[in-house]
Amino acid sequence: MREPSSRPLSSAGADTRVPGPPPEQQARSSPGESRQGAAALRRILAVNVRWRGELLRQSRLYALAVLGPFVLLGLFAVGFRFSAFRPTGLLVTPPGSPDAAEVTHLPYVQGLEANINIAGITTDEQGALNRLRTGNLDMVIVLPRSPVTDVAHGQRATLSIYVNVVNPLLRIALYNAVNQQIAGVNDEAVAAAIGTVQNQTLDLVPQIERLNTTMQAIKPSDPPDVVEGQLASVQDQLAQIRDRALTGEAAQRGTAADIYYAAIISETDQAIEAIQQAELQVAERHTDASAIATAQQRVAGLNDFLHQLNAIPARTIAIPFTAHITNLASGGEDLTNFYGPAALALLLQHLAITLAALSLVQERQLGAIESLAVSPASAGEILLGRHLYYGAVTLAAGLVLTVLLVVGLHVPFTGSLALYVFVLALLVWASTAAGFCLALVTRSDAQAMQSIMLLLVGAIFFSGFIGPLRALSLPVAGLAYLFPLTYSIEALDRILLLGAAPPLVDYVGLAVLGTSLSVLAWLLFRRELAPR
Repeated sequence: MREPSSRPLSSAGADTRVPGPPPEQQARSSPGESRQGAAALRRILAVNVRWRGELLRQSRLYALAVLGPFVLLGLFAVGFRFSAFRPTGLLVTPPGSPDAAEVTHLPYVQGLEANINIAGITTDEQGALNRLRTGNLDMVIVLPRSPVTDVAHGQRATLSIYVNVVNPLLRIALYNAVNQQIAGVNDEAVAAAIGTVQNQTLDLVPQIERLNTTMQAIKPSDPPDVVEGQLASVQDQLAQIRDRALTGEAAQRGTAADIYYAAIISETDQAIEAIQQAELQVAERHTDASAIATAQQRVAGLNDFLHQLNAIPARTIAIPFTAHITNLASGGEDLTNFYGPAALALLLQHLAITLAALSLVQERQLGAIESLAVSPASAGEILLGRHLYYGAVTLAAGLVLTVLLVVGLHVPFTGSLALYVFVLALLVWASTAAGFCLALVTRSDAQAMQSIMLLLVGAIFFSGFIGPLRALSLPVAGLAYLFPLTYSIEALDRILLLGAAPPLVDYVGLAVLGTSLSVLAWLLFRRELAPR
């Protein structure tokens, strides 16, 4: 016999069933971890299906968000000219200087033209400054009257340079150009001064050659009085040569040319000292052939030294060192190559934050948060579904932009593709989580958009996009490591341009940011869905 049913009857005599849990909750509460996992996966995929429809409906918006920045970057690469940083200057010659035709052929003026566009030459300094104030020129250069003569007499020649620049980048370029050109002018002036000194010391060559001939003719077997007289004559003439060199050194003191005279004085002193030792031996009537031979070698060495010194080009003495710089980075000289990876990372961070933040804000404004609160999917499942969807969309956009950068703008790709995709995935993960957190602490589209723009500006200033991170001082430098872009710029630069693996801190930084922001977003969203 069946037990009587405990179900109550309605007034019409029909059974009224007690409603059970919805199918999604039954799947979530059914026994067995495998069935629970399958139900959770279905709910996560359901979120993806819903937002895939939104992607199809707003495909033009997504295409604009992805391709628009690339088009702008391409236009920047095509239109940007480094030649704009080459300054234009006007030369001002003092009264009594050579005319313009002669000035343009001066070596130091020709050196100025290496990095500066010379707009003209004038003697009207005030008129040139007025043109500078109106913005028609980048600089005015007032030339000294006779720089080579000044340097030859131990005086510094001064070029007075006036600039009128507000742009800090252009100002740095101007200062660098000026410093390079002043260095070039100095090199030319010093080389000219040394050349003048070489011409002056050429007068010593015949005298020293005669002394060397006389010295080599001395024989230890000759009578001591004869040998002593020959040595004294050579010593007197060497002393005269030394006095002339001292006079020249005093005139060139403080310049590169005084080293030239100092070398001659040093060699002359050694020769005089050797002759004095030989004279001492002869005076004591202990003629030593070795002492005379040493003196002969010193005088011969002075003769050879002077010939060798005059044979060295004056420019080599003035500029003994040169530099040959080799950049091992691929495309390191191209501005587009340098900013390409950083611009890509900045775009992906901004795109992920914007899509994630505005989606949740839109849900709140449409009243869909209440529907989500009673849905069978948990807060974590809803966020994970959206995370996967927006992450996949942003990552796909990043890969498309990478192809456009490499193929369209010829940015080199020298590193590992696997590491590159892994870094992009970490960047997208952390940025999407940041977008969810941003949406959950704002209450309107206006607040969200303002916060998104604030994050964008902060990322540009503090992530190393504009300048190196080492230029930031503490504690401001700590802000840099709150942006996913900071780690991504260095990592993508190393992979694309250097062909090297990023440092471990970049991976760890992105992973820590992604994890902490995801947990924070889950806590905030769970509180948002909690009954009030």
